[in-house]
Amino acid sequence: SNDLNRIESHEKNATISKEKLDPCFDSEKRTASLSVSVINIISTILGGGILCLPFGMRLAGILPGFVILIFTAICSHLSGMMLVSCSNHSNSNSYENIVGEILGKKTKRLSMLLVLSITFLSLVAFIIQLRDLISPIISDYLIGHELSSYGQNVVAFVSLLVITPACLVEELNGLENISIVSILAAFSLVPVLIFRWSQCIGTDISKLSLNLWPSSGMLGILQSIPLFVSSYIFHFNLLPVHNELVRPTGDRMKKTLKLSIAIVCIFNCTIAIFGNLCESCSGINDDDILNTFGRDDVVANIGRVAMSINLMLSFPFLIIPCRETLARIDFKEIYALFVQEEPESAHVNGDLLQSYHGISSDIEENKSEDKSMNVSIRKRISITLGIILTSMITSSCISHVSEVWDLVGSSACCIFAFTIPTCAFLKVCSLNPEIKSLGNKKILARVMLWSSLVLAFACTAINMCNF
Repeated sequence: SNDLNRIESHEKNATISKEKLDPCFDSEKRTASLSVSVINIISTILGGGILCLPFGMRLAGILPGFVILIFTAICSHLSGMMLVSCSNHSNSNSYENIVGEILGKKTKRLSMLLVLSITFLSLVAFIIQLRDLISPIISDYLIGHELSSYGQNVVAFVSLLVITPACLVEELNGLENISIVSILAAFSLVPVLIFRWSQCIGTDISKLSLNLWPSSGMLGILQSIPLFVSSYIFHFNLLPVHNELVRPTGDRMKKTLKLSIAIVCIFNCTIAIFGNLCESCSGINDDDILNTFGRDDVVANIGRVAMSINLMLSFPFLIIPCRETLARIDFKEIYALFVQEEPESAHVNGDLLQSYHGISSDIEENKSEDKSMNVSIRKRISITLGIILTSMITSSCISHVSEVWDLVGSSACCIFAFTIPTCAFLKVCSLNPEIKSLGNKKILARVMLWSSLVLAFACTAINMCNF
């Protein structure tokens, strides 16, 4: 009987997916396998933020920091599945349109602003880190003299231009090879840190210094949270991955997310702990772990080159969602976010959000809205170049990358990754009370919602005081 119920539930879920998804459930446009989807999500997450994880671990202490990293990974997985669930119960396949249907147009405009701020500020942080990593290599090994600040910015700009063609693709599925190289480049940082730590300790165990607890108490923990949250953000590329996945059943998406988050979580914990041990052993502290090693350190330079490659190859995963959001944003609507009232009829109601017993008549309208997201190649090139130029100019005005990650993670990432998805999920649950599988997760959603709001407020207040 239980097996029969599971089969019926699977068939019902598949039927809904075929009718509501765009591309449809068995469409030939869905070409991404489960492994490719996992690679694309990991590539979205792994970037320059991992270099600041040891700094975050130093602020929080190894034991609290380890717990926070694990807890953040679990929350990211849960919020991702809630977002996919909202997609399956609405008529759209993009983050902002799903939010617009469920929570209204004002929240949709807010979500678009959050996508822009997160992706753009992450680009700025990546450029700062790329500039810091690649400039010493060029100075010491290629030109033989120190680069000026202007020369460092030129090097970063040229590196961006090299990867620009990859930023012009329409779908993440076209970045599979780039994703693999990017992940391998990031993973090469692990043996670099382990080797340097073991070499630093040598046979003198007295050098083994562990800061198990934060030296600044709760303040250090709160300062570390934005850095840890920023290292698990993938939500702006989750639905594009879902749209390209072959046979996107609930089980396949759950397996994709679990595997992606598990790999990233193990990697993040390894980098954070061994990077922190390297800092403790050497006695040199910096918000970028590779800056704690000397410029003549060959092993560290291998890590610098590898992370420079990772950063360069990570740009498309930020530029594409930033560009697509800019292409379809209406700045008059953004202005109206604060000066105009939205009629209640514009909000989603029980007729728009369907349960498993019916499909809305508005599906085609929303599908056509999602299809209108495609932009011409000329517009794609102009927006991409505009994003690169603007992010370059912004990065030249900022010296420390931790300032960017604190700003991104303290408010924007918490709201975007946790607050809005849980709000939307709770709205879906309230409009579909007959679906017991949704109701069982409401408690988790409420806890995540209020926790994310409190943390966003507390971390933002602390970071504003530190500026």
